[in-house]
Amino acid sequence: MSRSSSRRQAGVSLVELLVGIAIGLLVVLAAVGTLIVSRGATRTTADVSALQQQASYALRIIGLQLRQAGSLELQPTAGATAMTFGDFAGTVISGSDGSGTGPDILTVSSQPSLTLEAGQRDCIGDTSTTAVSSRFTLNDKGELTCKGATSLMPQPVIANVADFQVAYRVNTGTTDAPKIRTYTATDMNAVPARWARVSAIEICLDLIGEEAVPDTGATYADCQGATPARGTRTHLVFRNVFAVRRQPFFEVAL
Repeated sequence: MSRSSSRRQAGVSLVELLVGIAIGLLVVLAAVGTLIVSRGATRTTADVSALQQQASYALRIIGLQLRQAGSLELQPTAGATAMTFGDFAGTVISGSDGSGTGPDILTVSSQPSLTLEAGQRDCIGDTSTTAVSSRFTLNDKGELTCKGATSLMPQPVIANVADFQVAYRVNTGTTDAPKIRTYTATDMNAVPARWARVSAIEICLDLIGEEAVPDTGATYADCQGATPARGTRTHLVFRNVFAVRRQPFFEVAL
């Protein structure tokens, strides 16, 4: 075999080797890219799942307090063996709107219990013989917190909350001819008689994820009816309506 033939074969072998290396690198890069995309999708899915679990827990805690709001407890009648329902004279539902577009505050109260073991409990599991109340609000850390009947400081319920909004459904008609309207807390406080006519509470939670996502310029509908940019974090908005079971008899419309 001549030297020129050997050189040509060596050149061809070198080219084949370089092509093989290039193909191998492309395969490795494709595998790494697929792994990165798959990992990102998995983390985003886990982030969404965590937000859904947090929202479910928070709405369950709020719903428990709203369902027992204004409830009455059987109490012994003085000098008799009979039992009767004691009256609850406190404010069942109250609240205030946040400043500007800030988060709202909701307070729910129930009748104090004579027997602490079997009585109503607040949002952190405590009970009281003076008042059973739960005050929900959002702190500066993005935590939905609740201050119970006897707690000194608000306790966090869930984290990663961007907004907490409350609306009140009120019967402005009579018991026989109900007329339901929805108000903010500011509207409610303008006519204090509306608080006694609350038939249901609308709760909205705007939760924000921890994992970074690509900023595609997409928007989402928030709790206040606006459509802000989503940015680089996942936003999930959860809404629920809870009925307030105790309603007095209304003869006069507001």
